[in-house]
Amino acid sequence: MTERKNVFFYGTLLDHDVLTHVLEADVAPARLAPATLKGYRRVYIRGRLYPMLVQAPDHRFEGTVMLDCTQEEWDKISHYESSDYDVERVSVRTAMGNVDAFIFRGGVGQIPTDKDWDLGTWQSHHKAAFMSRVFHEIT
Repeated sequence: MTERKNVFFYGTLLDHDVLTHVLEADVAPARLAPATLKGYRRVYIRGRLYPMLVQAPDHRFEGTVMLDCTQEEWDKISHYESSDYDVERVSVRTAMGNVDAFIFRGGVGQIPTDKDWDLGTWQSHHKAAFMSRVFHEIT
């Protein structure tokens, strides 16, 4: 990736603390926009506390698109997401209209559950342990 891209967040990177830790910096609020992704469901991965996307033509959900991701930011996000996720280009709906963005969708070996993933539930029940464990491992 040599040019700047947009990245759609739908899971733990929606959390300000997680995103700040991954990028090692705050992201200017103007670069983060609420967005809707159609045609997918955000569900738990079996045995995990974080989500993946599965195609679901009649579904939509809210996330955030980060605009103008730099190469350095992309590299940090890719490292965080790991090779467990396949990267895919999608179109998300924002207040500015449709925006092309990349998603880290879920990959080989990840088994989706039928349970929708929710940021608020994750933050209240799992965030503290996740932050302690994951960021200790990847730094």
